Amino acid sequence: MTIMQRIKAELIIFDLDGTLIDSRKDIANSVNYTLKAIGLDPLEDRIITGYVGNGVRGLMEKILFPANSYLFDKGMSIFLDYYAEHLLDNTIFFPGVIETLNYFADKKMAVVTNKPENLSVKTLKGLGVYNYFKAVLGGDSLEKKKPSPEPILKVLSDLNIQKEAAIIVGDGLQDIAAGKGAGIRTCAVTYGFTKTEELTKAEPTFIINSLHELKDRIS
Repeated sequence: MTIMQRIKAELIIFDLDGTLIDSRKDIANSVNYTLKAIGLDPLEDRIITGYVGNGVRGLMEKILFPANSYLFDKGMSIFLDYYAEHLLDNTIFFPGVIETLNYFADKKMAVVTNKPENLSVKTLKGLGVYNYFKAVLGGDSLEKKKPSPEPILKVLSDLNIQKEAAIIVGDGLQDIAAGKGAGIRTCAVTYGFTKTEELTKAEPTFIINSLHELKDRIS
């Protein structure tokens, strides 16, 4: 594929955290509130951000396992309750998100994230963009989450879209793996939570440095 070759797509699937929204501060604050509440020391924001991508359970497992696994259930409960009330304290869109959603408003768009569905919907509604999307699937919407292709295949089926007419846009290796597993094209964004060299090794269909660039790559 040449650098500016456009691809045709009827459906654009977006990841949420690290792709549409910069939620690092609110997630980190919620984790550190939880750690304090269960008697543990706080972590640097950058360490917490490095654990984001596999849903709340995956996040808390990386933080508490193995040394503090006995605090897992309590930690999960505290985190979910606190984050639900503070998920929009500092969370903002990455540059170009609203412009991109408006530009592709005539296409079908969906969100497939590993964040719990109720928190994803609350976030999208709170930011005023929920109505752009024909489907929103969270990490708990189905039996499996990304990197499984199952959520993507579900969206394709529900929206009656062929694999060849869909693309997933995400900042994580799980997004690329899920897209490849489902047989759709993949776009990695470099401004999110994953290092560019790791994204490059995963060999997405193409890589962009800003969501603005999506307008030049999809028709």
